[in-house]
Amino acid sequence: MRQARILNDHLADVISGMVGLRNILVHEYISVDPGRLYELLERLDDFRRFAEQIRQYI
Repeated sequence: MRQARILNDHLADVISGMVGLRNILVHEYISVDPGRLYELLERLDDFRRFAEQIRQYI
């Protein structure tokens, strides 16, 4: 999405980290670090920005 210029560089980096956590949660690859999970939950506005950039693209 970054290469297609759908997301700006900063948001692409943020979302990339969230995708990694999603894979860990869904596939139970390794145990989840509660601190990391809390950190991501503190940044829920990033999801709103992601949705807004996708909406603008569509």
